[in-house]
Amino acid sequence: MGQTGPDKGKGGKYLVQPPDAQPPVDTGKYYLAKSETMNVLVGFRVLDPAPAKGKALVDDRLRHRVRAHRSLFR
Repeated sequence: MGQTGPDKGKGGKYLVQPPDAQPPVDTGKYYLAKSETMNVLVGFRVLDPAPAKGKALVDDRLRHRVRAHRSLFR
C-alpha cells in the first residue's frame, strides 16, 4: 500500500480477505490481499509536515473511505 504499493500512492481500493474466502466476482475493482488469520492490523502515517494539513487528510479522506464489512464472517 502507499507509494511503494501496487497503486503507487494514487488511492487504489484494497480488499483484505479472511482465510479460505473466495474472491468476489468484481475483483477487478480491488487489489486483493489474503490474511492468514482473522485479525488484520492496518497502520499508516501522514507525511505532510504541516500538522493541520495532516489532520485534514485523515479527517477528510481516510475516516470516510476505510470500511470494514462484517458480512464476510457470517
